[in-house]
Amino acid sequence: MKFEVSNNAGHATACRRGTERYRLLYSGEAFVELVGPDGRAWRLELMGISSQGLCFGLQGGQPVLERGSRVDGVVVQIGSARMDGMLLIAHATEEFASGTICGAAFHPTSEIDELKLREAIATLGW
Repeated sequence: MKFEVSNNAGHATACRRGTERYRLLYSGEAFVELVGPDGRAWRLELMGISSQGLCFGLQGGQPVLERGSRVDGVVVQIGSARMDGMLLIAHATEEFASGTICGAAFHPTSEIDELKLREAIATLGW
């Protein structure tokens, strides 16, 4: 899987992120699956991940996920690692070229999912 490592160094605005963030280039191997507010199953490109959360893109026409909303029954897939959990939406930002980008805290369902998440993130930084 292709990726870039970024900690937002050089940005003009202050960043609250205290850990490295891995920006994933599209490969079809990293995605988020959830049931959206429209009741349909969504499979969304995972665009970035850190130990504190993740970001993903909404596709055209999908309703924006409201800040502070909780989304249960989420699956995050990174390569062969598949983790169940829930999202707490931090922001939904409209970007000119990319569409709507959502940032969220991801809370794994179990200790096994937490371990798989940490292992998947560790493989991105090798």
